[in-house]
This record gives sequence, C-alpha cells and structure tokens, in this order.
Amino acid sequence: MKRKSSVYLKLLLSYLGILIIPILVALGIYGRAWQVIRTQTARINENLLYMVQKEIDSEIKNIHKIESRLALDNMIQNLSKKREGHFDLKDQQSLYYLYTDLRMIDVAESFLNHIFVYFPGTEKISSSLGNMDMSLYYNLYYEDESMSLDQFREYMTSRRYNDILEIKDSSGQELLIFTMSTLNANTGESPATIGIVVDESQFRQKLLFGKWDEQVHIRIANSGNKTICLDSKSDMLPELAKQDSYIITGIDSDETDWRFEAVVPNAVIDKEAHEIQIWSVLGLFICIISGFGIASYLAKKSYNPLKMLMENFARHDNSKIMEGENEYQWLNRKMETFFKEHIDTQRLLKNSRKTLKTYYLSRLMMEHCEKNPQEQSGIHLYSEYFAVVLFKPEPQGELTAERMGEEAQTLRKFIIANVFEEISQQYFEIEMTEMGEQEAAIVGMKESSDQNMEQLQECIENLQQITEESFSFTCIALMGMASEGIGGIHESYIQAQGMEEYVSLLDTSIIRYDKVKDLRFTYEYPEEMEQKIILAMKAGDEKTAGQCMMQVFDRNLSGKVKANTYQCLIFDMIGTLLKGASTGGYNHAYQEISSLEQISVKTPAERARECFLDCLEQICMKIRQIHSKASDDHVFSKKVEEYVTANFTDPDLNISITSQHFKMTPSYLSSLYKKQTGKSLLEFINNVRMDFAEELLKKGVSVSEAAERSGFRDSAGFIRAFKKKKGITPGQLKREF
Repeated sequence: MKRKSSVYLKLLLSYLGILIIPILVALGIYGRAWQVIRTQTARINENLLYMVQKEIDSEIKNIHKIESRLALDNMIQNLSKKREGHFDLKDQQSLYYLYTDLRMIDVAESFLNHIFVYFPGTEKISSSLGNMDMSLYYNLYYEDESMSLDQFREYMTSRRYNDILEIKDSSGQELLIFTMSTLNANTGESPATIGIVVDESQFRQKLLFGKWDEQVHIRIANSGNKTICLDSKSDMLPELAKQDSYIITGIDSDETDWRFEAVVPNAVIDKEAHEIQIWSVLGLFICIISGFGIASYLAKKSYNPLKMLMENFARHDNSKIMEGENEYQWLNRKMETFFKEHIDTQRLLKNSRKTLKTYYLSRLMMEHCEKNPQEQSGIHLYSEYFAVVLFKPEPQGELTAERMGEEAQTLRKFIIANVFEEISQQYFEIEMTEMGEQEAAIVGMKESSDQNMEQLQECIENLQQITEESFSFTCIALMGMASEGIGGIHESYIQAQGMEEYVSLLDTSIIRYDKVKDLRFTYEYPEEMEQKIILAMKAGDEKTAGQCMMQVFDRNLSGKVKANTYQCLIFDMIGTLLKGASTGGYNHAYQEISSLEQISVKTPAERARECFLDCLEQICMKIRQIHSKASDDHVFSKKVEEYVTANFTDPDLNISITSQHFKMTPSYLSSLYKKQTGKSLLEFINNVRMDFAEELLKKGVSVSEAAERSGFRDSAGFIRAFKKKKGITPGQLKREF
C-alpha cells in the first residue's frame, strides 16, 4: 500500500473529481425543478386571477350599464330638477313608477344588494327598498362612526362618474356603493346621484373560486393599494405580502382601477419541491455506489480488448513500444498514423474522380459522342435535351484579367460553378466543369422549349446579380441551343463557343445563339469582301480596306433600310475591324480606338462612315508599326525559340500559350514565325520535345517518364507522335540502346 500510495491517491482524487459532477447535476436539477414549480405556480395563479377578474369585471360592467341607463332616464332627470319643496301628486306617481323599476332591477340582479337614486334638490331618496328622506335612509342603513350623515350627503351631492364608496351598514357589514350622476343636468343644477349597493361578501365569494390552497390568499386592491376585498376576513394579508417569503402575482381590472392579487407562501412551493429533493439525493447516492462498482468491474475487463487491438496492429507492424510509452499511447500513435494514411488515400481518390469527371465532360463537349459515360466517371446525364452555357468571369473597374492573377480567376470560376448549380438545380440537371479560362455548364432539360430557355436565362441573370453584388465581379454567359441526346452536348458547345466573337460587339452580358444566329443573313456582306478587307488591314493598306468597306455600305444602305439590317451590318463591320486588327497583331483595338465607342445603332449612316474610316486609319497605322518592329533582323523568332526551349516541358505549352506571352494572336504569331524562319512553330515545339525525349530514352528512362518530362500529356499521344516523327516506337529505340 505504501509503495503504491500515489496510485491510490490518484484513484481517490479522480473518484472525488467525478463525484462532484453528479452532485452539481443533482443541485442543478433541484434548482431547475424549484424554478419550474415556482413558474407554474405563478402561471396557475395568473389563470385563476384571470377567471376571477372576468367574473368580477363582468358584474362591474353590468353595474355600469345599469348606472348609465338610469343616468339617462328622462323620469329621473325630470325629478332631479325639483328644488326646495315636496313632490306634488304627479311627482309622487313618478316616484312610485321609479320605485317599481328599481325593484324589478333589484330582483333581476341577484348580485346587487339594492339600488337608490338621491335627489339633492328635495333631499329625497327613491330606492328598491322604498321612497324616503335622506336622513331616514341614512339612519336605517348606514348610521356608523366611519361616515356621518353630513359626509354622506356631501359625497352624494357632488358629481360622480363610476365612483365607488366603501361604507359599513348599521350592522357593521362592509358595503360598496357604485355611484354615478345623471348626465344631462344643466349648468348650475345639482344632478341626481344613482347608487348601486353591493355587499362585499358577493365579491368574496368570487375570490374563493380562485383559491387552490388554504395558505393562498387573494385580495382586491385599488390604485392606492388599499384593500377593497379579501378572500377571508384576515387582516394579516397586507403584512404577509410585504415579507420576502411570499410570492405575489397580480393582474389589473379592465373596468376599474382595481388590481387582483394572489399571495402564495414559499412554503407551499418548497413542499412540492421537497419530494424532488429527496429523490435527487437518493438517486445521487445510488448512482455513486453503482457507478463505483461498475467502473471497478469494467476496469478489470478493459485490458482484454486493448490487448486484442495491440495484437491486431502487431500482425501488420513490427514496431515496438517506445520507452516511457504505455499501451494506450502506443495504440493512439498507431491509430493516428492509420487514419492519416486513410485520409490521404481518400483525398487522392476524390481528386482522381474529379479529374476523370472533368476529362469526360470536356470530351463530351469537344467531341461528338453517342454513349453516356456516366458508368465510368459518375456523371449523371438522364435528360433528353442538353444545352451548354460558357461563363467567362470578368473583373470590374480597371482590373484586367492579367492583373487579376490565376488564383483570383480560379476563385471566380469556383464561385460561378457553385452559385449557378445552387440556383439552377431545382429546374434543370446540371454538370459543371472548367474549360480553360471559362467555366462550362451542361444543362439537361426534359424538352427543348422557349420556356425552358427563358428559365435558364433567368437563372443566369440571378447568378450575374449575385456575383456583382456579393463578390464584386461580373461574368459573360454564352448560351448554345438545347439539342437532343448526348451528341447534342457537342453541338450546343460549338454554338456557345461561336458566340464569343459577339462579346465585343453586343452590349449585353448574356449572348444566346438562338437570338443572334439569324443576324448573318439579313444583309449582303460576302465573305470574300470581308477577307479582302482583313488582308488589306493585315498589310496596313487602309486605302484599299476603306474602298472595300465603303462598297459594302453603298450596297446595303442605299435608300431606306430596316433597323435590324443596319444593326447587323454595324456589328459585323465592327467585327471585321477587330478581326483585321487581330490578324495584323494589334489586339487592343477595341480598348484604344475611341472612335469604335461612338458607333452604335443610333449613329447616322454618314457619321458611321466617317467613324469607320477613322478607325481603319488608326488600326492600319498601328499594324504597320507592329510589322516594322517585329521584322527587324529576325530577333523576334529567336525570342520565340528561346521561350519554347525554356518551357517545352510544360504540357500546356502550345501556340496559343506562346502567343499570349508575346501578346499576339496565334495565327499572327504562326505566320510571322514562318515568314522569318520558313518553318512551322508547332513543328518546332514538337521537334524540341522529341529530341529531348530521345536523349532520355537513350539514357534508359522509361517511356512514360520520358513522355511526362518532355511535355506530353500521356504516353499514348507521345508514342504516336514519336513513331510518326522517328519511324520507330520509343520502346524499340530504347531496346536498341
């Protein structure tokens, strides 16, 4: 015991630490139960007080109705006008009728004690008990030290409206008199006062209905906190209510300034919570004893599964337990290693599936396929019709795509893919993938209808609004038409891709193939004429290009023309200018030539001619400058070859990437390089890769590694290209060496 005292001490401290938890839980349960009981008690009191309030307010409301009816009674108002003297015979008859009416009301309303009307001008009182003088009425029913006759007369003479007088009758019984003066008395006249007498015991009977425990007290108090009525004759209630050991719940009357209050001693609540306290302590004790026994039993049994796990790991791993490491720490280390390797494997598989899916989706768009690849790549395409939408993210303001950076461009495509898929998946079947700088969406729909295309356009507009407002960038959408079958994906993609040339021409962020496909056939603009203009611009000959362009204007704009014809011609002529500038190597014409912005559908024909000629002159001047700079001593072709030699191992390197580096169009770069060197740029790139791969094969490098290190995307393409170039396969060449 001494040798292992530290172990037992730790066990004891751990047990005491765990013991605190159920104690705190039991205390929390008890406190919460006490709070719940108290809340429920207050709620019960409120409900009972609400019932009492409705009962008493109903009676008071009825009393007010009786007072108001009597206050407006013509007979009472006529009798109240009598001054100093006795009522004549006619008045006596009216008093008798009044007595009869009051008597009928008194009999009908069992809640009332009696009703009277006081006429101050004659000192007479007519009541359901009889007609008599004021003094006689007071002596018979109210003679008491609490209020003298003069005080009673003064109170009744003054104007009253729904007032309540607390008074005792001659036997000491507490009464409440509800008073109201007649309402139509003239100025200076003393109105009659209607009084309805109610025995306080009537209210006490109502209060007794709200008691659910003998220790609970209920009272009615006025606005000055003076007690109007108690549920019993106990005078201790006001003093008890002031003590902290009582809970007071109250609600206000809707008819008077009274307040209904219920006073509940805390002892009533503690009585209900005491049983919960006993069971909580008993349950705590049982949990402690049983928990200690179960923990001891399980501690003895716990090593068997632990040993089984260690043996299982040991069969696949020969590592030993390190010094200072126990079985639990060794198992924890092994499990962390195992799960880390599992997670890495899952991540690799997920990335592979994503790459495979991207490949098949790209293939569906780039090539005409009839077979659904969903079994191979997890792509789900079950619709009958498909449309392709290409999204090109564009920054706002002065931020260009080059300055934006690759990471920002990737983030924007990620946002477009997720937001568009979330918006559209409730209407269509959606598959998203990247296509170079664009994000492509394959949209599946049940039928090819205008309604579906309009719904798709609405989804795209919602996407553009969200990206502009929440992420501060815009995107251009190119929409192909919905085509039938899996093969229709390629057809729709070609249509959407062809819409890219309209981005610079149409002032819209959504370009639909079905909206612009007919623009080309509304006027006469032969392709030969367009090529002639482009070739003249490529050579920098603005005179020849201008003459051809004016011929097109004269041919199509002679006389009156339709608005859509002029619109199409303007757009196509602007496209010709941009194509000619691009062919000549000038790629920034739309941004730098200000005259292009002045040309629109609303521009008059003569003004449009002048703007086109001005633009043509500026573009040709720029092209001549580019030609002059690029053709000096073939320096440019050497720079191109140096760039290719330094980057040919990149699988993405091609003429398009190279032209982007030198800020030219691919066609112009190819023609310029061939003009200076006499050979094809694509052929030069392939020769550099083939020569490098041949050297690697001679050194014993595998075919797949040689293909990867030489810049080929896959071994199959490398083998085909190598055999076509060298006449033998890479494997045959490798075996020779």
